[in-house]
Amino acid sequence: MRHKSCYLIFLVRNVSFKEHIDRCAEILQPHLAHDLREIIYPKDIDLDDAADRLKNTMYTQPALFAIEYALAKLWMSCGIAPAAMVGHSIGEYVAACLAGVFSLEDALALVAARGRLIQTLPSGSMLAVFLPEEDAQSLLNEALSLAVINGPQICVISGGHGAIDDLAGKLDAQHVSHRRLHTSHAFHSMMMEPILEEFTVEVNQVNLNSPTIPFMSNVTGTWITQEEAGDPAYWARHLRSTVRFSDCLENLFQEPGRVFLESGPGNMFSTLIQQHPKKLKTHGVFESMRHPKELTSDVAFLYKSLGKLWLAGVEVDWPSFYSTEKRRRIPLPTYPFTHLRYWVEPANHAVPRTDNVVQFADGFDSTDRAEQIAVKAVEDGSEESRMNEIEKDIARLWREILGIRKIGLYDNYFELGGSSLMAVRLFAQIEKKYSKRLPLATLYEAPTVRQFSQLIAHRGLKPSWSSLVEIQAGNSKPPVFFMHAEGGNVLEYYPLAKHLGPEQPFYGLQAIGLEGTEIVAPTIEEMATHFINEIKNVQPTGPYLIGGYCLGGLVAFEMAHQLQACGEEVALLMLISTSTPDHLRKTLPNITIPLKIYYRIHERLRLELKNISTYSLREKIIYVRERFFRFYFIYKVRLEEFVNLIFAKFKIQFKWHSRAYILQKSADLSDASYMAYKPKPLNNKLILLRVSERTKLLTNDPYLGWAGLADKDILTLDVNGFHKNILKEPNVEALAEKVKYYLEKTQADHKKTLSN
Repeated sequence: MRHKSCYLIFLVRNVSFKEHIDRCAEILQPHLAHDLREIIYPKDIDLDDAADRLKNTMYTQPALFAIEYALAKLWMSCGIAPAAMVGHSIGEYVAACLAGVFSLEDALALVAARGRLIQTLPSGSMLAVFLPEEDAQSLLNEALSLAVINGPQICVISGGHGAIDDLAGKLDAQHVSHRRLHTSHAFHSMMMEPILEEFTVEVNQVNLNSPTIPFMSNVTGTWITQEEAGDPAYWARHLRSTVRFSDCLENLFQEPGRVFLESGPGNMFSTLIQQHPKKLKTHGVFESMRHPKELTSDVAFLYKSLGKLWLAGVEVDWPSFYSTEKRRRIPLPTYPFTHLRYWVEPANHAVPRTDNVVQFADGFDSTDRAEQIAVKAVEDGSEESRMNEIEKDIARLWREILGIRKIGLYDNYFELGGSSLMAVRLFAQIEKKYSKRLPLATLYEAPTVRQFSQLIAHRGLKPSWSSLVEIQAGNSKPPVFFMHAEGGNVLEYYPLAKHLGPEQPFYGLQAIGLEGTEIVAPTIEEMATHFINEIKNVQPTGPYLIGGYCLGGLVAFEMAHQLQACGEEVALLMLISTSTPDHLRKTLPNITIPLKIYYRIHERLRLELKNISTYSLREKIIYVRERFFRFYFIYKVRLEEFVNLIFAKFKIQFKWHSRAYILQKSADLSDASYMAYKPKPLNNKLILLRVSERTKLLTNDPYLGWAGLADKDILTLDVNGFHKNILKEPNVEALAEKVKYYLEKTQADHKKTLSN
């Protein structure tokens, strides 16, 4: 629960959100010992006290209801009304209230009574397990209940603390992924049964009406009926029964054009929707509030979601949206009204109607065009005037390096087309102006102008040069680790991580020595040992999911060797466009000088032109700029190398080297380590992802030299693109689909093996 977030949302549209929170708080006053507003909007001196109260179920559930209800009303005031709704546990009460089953007063009275009664029960625990329903059912006993089915492979089991501890230990022994939820009680379990009769009495005291808006039932997993909504016994069963959320989604996915809008804190349920296998590309999914770790303006986030909804074809009541604002007439230059149409059509023509919107209520736990619209809404034409000096300076650097005329405070470096090569130039300018040497991976931590500027302004900043880089946090799957390629940094993995989905934790392992203070030349074996020690900080034991692109694939292969030698399991080993040293060693000596010239000019130019032919004009410009600066970068390094040789000839020690020189020389030495490595056969399955466009001059070996080096099996797959663009759009999307498929298949196979 993020108190400041709630307050900022209130600022978006004058008093709309706050009015509904105030009304809920006033209705709840007879039912709660404290004013709900003191918990949602605590003073700075009361933050710890408010946080402690929010851990108390009798306050958590009313607070969730109030925020979800107020957000839903805020969206409805913009003309975005739900055609259907789905809740998650307490969220179903919000859906029922909006549908008219309960009055607001009755709904809040029931939610308060529900929380109060649960608080009288013994505490318990809940454990998310990454297993299908059938497998989760097999783990149950008289002390454990299946509380939630969030997806085909994600369930939640509830029970007493001891029973859940025992289950967690059992799952650890079986290498089954699980995560303990932050809850005070074992919701939706047999531990709820002592209060069912008393809660039924509470429901009997309120008026129950027929729903005016259809919504899904957590109990049945399908549309609620008029009889169920009006039956007090249903709401008692709802308190105890399994939340069949996955079934609810499966029913909603039957209509291909639905738009899902999460009305509540965070993005947990948007993530569940995104990862559901029944979700189609025509289903839009949007959130109302940012993830707690996302360092961006809450106002900008909400406006961005509004812009994305409009782009998806959802109609917005703009007069109502602007109704509380005072507008002044702005004189504009005269215009000859030629009959030319400049309207931008919605991007998703399959979703043109507001009646497809599904209002989404939370549960019990606390296109470039869309970016432009959102930022424009926040900027209101004068954002630069509100920037401080460092922000203006950073925005100027981004404009120069990215070649974009306007950069906003909340623009994302990666979404603007920023690459690792551009980042090298950017960070060189930062070091020159601010005397701060930062790792390129800092952009994962601070990808916007505002966040990056705040880091620069931090006087006590001590950048981390750790090899382990969290590219994507994720929240519901085992982590994946990918090793760096020859450049040493891991910025190039951003598009791949993004296309794997926000629920997938993704870590990159960057090279030793990226700080650029000295030239380092570790062997492949030394790299592997170092990276194993790093990943164990996140995942102490296997099974591990590892891989890498180019040089990174070779390092991942050696890591698999060393992990197996320590008794650890490597469940998935993926090599992306990685050849063995022998493959290159056997081929290159046979290429004559004329053929080498042919490859470097004609063959390479053919591949480059075929690559950029699929790009938009802006993408073509960015790509050409990047290639130009790559040549310029190499030219500067070679010039410094030449100066170094001249100094050496006159026996003068050349002590200073630029960061670019050190990084490039480290990369050159990495190539030497690559060629010196001698891979030995590995008793493991290997997945080799090859590029479809390979140079005709190299040996036509479908295994790229890996044949005979994986005792179990080598699976080869082709992905569109050539070596230099496989991790870039649009090729990376197809690559990510294959990676995602085998990640999920590996997990399913592993669970099946354990069950047998």
